[in-house]
Amino acid sequence: MTEKLLSIVVPMYNVENYVVKGLESTISQGLDPESYEIIVIDDLSTDSSLERARSVAADHPDITVVASDKAGIGETRNKGMRMATGRYLMFLDPDDWFEPDVFRTIVEIMDQQNLDMLNFSYRPVEELPTGEEWCKVWEQSTGERIITGPEYIAGNEVPSMVWSYAYRRSFLVNNDLWMQPHMHEDECFTFCALAMCKRIRHLSLIVYNYLRRNGSFMQAYNPRHTLDLLKAESNMINYALRRGLPVDSLAMRMLQQRKDALIWSAVRNAVRKGYGIESEMADDLKELRLLPIANPGHSLRKWIFNRWPRFYLHGMKLVYRIKRK
Repeated sequence: MTEKLLSIVVPMYNVENYVVKGLESTISQGLDPESYEIIVIDDLSTDSSLERARSVAADHPDITVVASDKAGIGETRNKGMRMATGRYLMFLDPDDWFEPDVFRTIVEIMDQQNLDMLNFSYRPVEELPTGEEWCKVWEQSTGERIITGPEYIAGNEVPSMVWSYAYRRSFLVNNDLWMQPHMHEDECFTFCALAMCKRIRHLSLIVYNYLRRNGSFMQAYNPRHTLDLLKAESNMINYALRRGLPVDSLAMRMLQQRKDALIWSAVRNAVRKGYGIESEMADDLKELRLLPIANPGHSLRKWIFNRWPRFYLHGMKLVYRIKRK
């Protein structure tokens, strides 16, 4: 059996109005259809997503559609990863789509330069006309030179979305990299992969179109997702420790720095927006051993937060309540 060059994993749930466009974007890609595969895992959709995906797959034997039990996006992606046979692996959210003729370029670059990961540019697209043109092209400060994952974190504003990278599948398998079964699974997976990555570069080519649609996860953010974010950061640090990364290594320093900055921002934002989960956040911070966060500027606020997180969070809640009056 000839090895597939590329596997595309597509987790699917209730995207009947988008999935056909997403899957059709994987078809005209400049590669022999027999050299790559598209694996669609349906997470028990309640609309016609499954039927529409199967309709597209009926004319394209390189597309496999699997009906699965409800498992959430993390485990749905894992199921697709376990089925994948390609040398390289990419992800597609089914309400997004690829640019034409990009797969060949990605495979050739990763082959020629022996990369573990390749980060590429993407185009955010608003679902409804807003009068605003929003296209963030990722032109990284490291340019297109090949560096390690920790160096990449240190030198860039790094996107956490798993679909903004191509991965060597053996690299993921050898480093036991899988999605976590909760929201913000990208946060953990991407940065764990970067921590272990020996060769990565950026490709200044728009490969992916990311649709910001009404009703999506990020547009309908649940306050409790902040708690999932804390779990993701804890899992990220625990993974690095299990893999034996030295505490003083660049990889561990970059992960700790990201963890501290994200926690400080997330918990303050949750209080500011009135999510009402201050006690739960304080308990999780303690249980997950996420404190103390770094305090290089000797901030009094961070000092109080590190010592008495519950007191600090409820104090902030009172301050913002007074400000709103």
